[in-house]
Amino acid sequence: MKKIFLFSLVVSLMAFSCEKEESYLASNTCKVNNPTAELAWLKAEINRREQNPTYVAKYFYIQQAEYKQQTVFIYNNCCPVCGTTTP
Repeated sequence: MKKIFLFSLVVSLMAFSCEKEESYLASNTCKVNNPTAELAWLKAEINRREQNPTYVAKYFYIQQAEYKQQTVFIYNNCCPVCGTTTP
């Protein structure tokens, strides 16, 4: 009986803790559907990076995130020889 109660409690907590999943891009992406094509500055930055390939360039990327209900773009890397971190 105790196991059934605990199982029911866990299932109930899981059912009520779920939130409706929202579309990430539709929430707040500078009011565009495709930021890499529609934001001129982002498209220019991507083109600049693609035109200057280096050995470590493959480790650098731009990430999209949300901070205080605003869309932000983070310049990041996972370079094994650079020894840098994102502030």
